[in-house]
Amino acid sequence: MLPKISLSHNEVHVWQLSLSNALIDWFEYARLLSKREQDKVARFRNPLHRSRAMAVRVQLRLLLSNYLMLEPQQIDFQTQQYGKPILSNTNLAFNLSHSGSDGLVAVSMNPQMGVDIEHWRTLDNIDGMVERNFSITEKEIWQGIPEEHRIPAFFQHWTAKEAFIKATGRGLGLGLARCSFDVVGDTRLLACPAEYGRPVDWQCHQLGTGDRKSATLVIKANTCQLVLRQFNPKF
Repeated sequence: MLPKISLSHNEVHVWQLSLSNALIDWFEYARLLSKREQDKVARFRNPLHRSRAMAVRVQLRLLLSNYLMLEPQQIDFQTQQYGKPILSNTNLAFNLSHSGSDGLVAVSMNPQMGVDIEHWRTLDNIDGMVERNFSITEKEIWQGIPEEHRIPAFFQHWTAKEAFIKATGRGLGLGLARCSFDVVGDTRLLACPAEYGRPVDWQCHQLGTGDRKSATLVIKANTCQLVLRQFNPKF
């Protein structure tokens, strides 16, 4: 086990995970997972998807073990009312996202936090997705975005909205159209359901995770010291 990673009250550590390290056979470390996690991984029929599912779960346990000073297999996960995963018997909070060969884990003492990452890709029905999932305000912003900038703008909107609904603990049950973001320049929350406070109560951080990717951290906090790191698993 590595030395304990310290975390101050207003810090958020965001760790980048690689899910495609050809030098590591992730299935050798299946013993670190619970039986339920192993069963979830086994449901993936595509070998690449199965390997990535194993990689993200193994690395999540390895990473959190260095905050909690527990063996990876000793970590106990629970779920909140709407399915958000949390850690048992600790105030440490985390949030996980993955897309393709990349994963992100945000770690904080603040549970009202969400993170999301997406690889840019061509979408067959992008206008339909905007119509269903964007607020009226966001649709107005969307109409002003030049065609050549719409893919990055869409995914920046999408990751901000996903990160917010994850931070609330409601997930997709909240409804993506119930929160509004402006992603022109620095991402900021424009509107949200009243039960989650005022938009100014929330901070939004675009994360520089590489070319042709969007990633966003959303957290309900007055101050936030963000630290972005690359996770290097050690066994």
